[in-house]
Amino acid sequence: MAFIRFKHQDDKYDIVRVNGLQLCLDRGMVKEFFRPSERRWIDPLKDPIRKRSDSSTFTMPDRRSNIQNQFQNGVRS
Repeated sequence: MAFIRFKHQDDKYDIVRVNGLQLCLDRGMVKEFFRPSERRWIDPLKDPIRKRSDSSTFTMPDRRSNIQNQFQNGVRS
């Protein structure tokens, strides 16, 4: 498991597992984190970072609804 270095709001340094960084970002704990792929420190307030997708905003229609309606109406052949 990989780790990411980050700087707390009080300028103290720490490490977190890659999958735990989002939680720290969500809680506002991170002033900067080190992005190894770019070999630089990232400020989450200034630099572009991925946002967690909110599954509750999924707006595609349910493909099953038409079939369920057909069964309920006795139309399914």
